[in-house]
Amino acid sequence: MKKIILSVFSMVLVSTMLMAQVDTTWKKGAVLSVNFNQVGLTNWAGGGANTIAGNTILSAFANYQKGKWTWENNGILAYGLTKIDKGDIQKSDDRIDLNSKLGYAIAPKWYLTYM
Repeated sequence: MKKIILSVFSMVLVSTMLMAQVDTTWKKGAVLSVNFNQVGLTNWAGGGANTIAGNTILSAFANYQKGKWTWENNGILAYGLTKIDKGDIQKSDDRIDLNSKLGYAIAPKWYLTYM
């Protein structure tokens, strides 16, 4: 199983490196974050509740630049769940943000953009 995972990872890495050498006008990247939290209280006089929570966030971008044209694309996907004490599981985060911006350089630091 380890050999299969290692070979798949190697193929993805090599294909990404080859793609980067062929097309230098695209810049792409992503960050995946997975978080888990737990609060446990015993003999707590100040109040409070036991909780358990989990959140997942994926943030990605793909930007294109050629000549005076730029095209910036950003996306954020997030989802989270929380369980407070003996209550039901509740959604704590639910997000889809997609942004795209097309720009044309009219001067060294001035762009006309369309969103």
